[in-house]
Amino acid sequence: MLRALLSLFFCCALLYGCAGQTDPVPASPAAYAEVPSTPEPAAPVAPAAPAESGVSVAASTSSGLTDGDADDYDDFVDFFDDDAAFTPLHDPFEGWNRFWFGFNDVALRHVFKPLYKGWEFITPQEVRSGISNFFHNLTMPIRVINCLLQGKFNDAGVEVGAFIINTVVGFGGLIDVASRHEEVQALDRTEDFGQTLGAWGMGEGPYLIWPLLGPSNLRDTVGLAGDFFMNPLFYMDIDPYPTIGAGVNIFNSMGDRISTYEAITDAAIEPYFALRDAYTQYRRARIKQ
Repeated sequence: MLRALLSLFFCCALLYGCAGQTDPVPASPAAYAEVPSTPEPAAPVAPAAPAESGVSVAASTSSGLTDGDADDYDDFVDFFDDDAAFTPLHDPFEGWNRFWFGFNDVALRHVFKPLYKGWEFITPQEVRSGISNFFHNLTMPIRVINCLLQGKFNDAGVEVGAFIINTVVGFGGLIDVASRHEEVQALDRTEDFGQTLGAWGMGEGPYLIWPLLGPSNLRDTVGLAGDFFMNPLFYMDIDPYPTIGAGVNIFNSMGDRISTYEAITDAAIEPYFALRDAYTQYRRARIKQ
């Protein structure tokens, strides 16, 4: 019954996204950044007032960061380009999104962060890395299928090769042996169905924030459902172990998410805009790769 309901949701959302969602009409870069106004012939140049959001990601995070925070934020900045940064956002549900942004912020900082600190204290780094490697290896079909759907056949082959190496030599994927090879190092290895839909031309739709899941948009929400059906854990009829395994994997990977979230929001004048812009630019840049 659960699988049938998820299938129905996935199909309906996909049809809605394809039929009714288009990307907004591009506007001037002034929509996100403070741009000096054009000087009059005999008058000094005066800076224009900032746009409504008042925050660009670069401006809101360019100061006040520690070296570690800057490194985390650089993971996002490396993917940005001018086109991705200055295409307007579609945020018609800002009231809804702000409510869940506040809820998620409290949950992340005051519930999950302390719990993760305790997990980090009692488990060696090698154990946490082994868990991450195991589940990343296990979810290989998600990346391979999406590579094939996007026409990235070489990347799909590299993913399959990495899976075989890590499964055989890396003790079932606990050790990421394949990452030592240059071809694997050069691969993104984060392909998902949201990127596939974007590569096919589906508009991103409205920006959304979901409880506990965090920032998304209509296209990535549909993509999340698609990835769920591609995940081998979905087909393991040995409950409750797949559910427990998925939960352990998500919790074990929260360290990077917490540090990146704090790097983006802590130094921002308006954290909501900073997170929204960072997520949207990051996803747009991923799709263009």
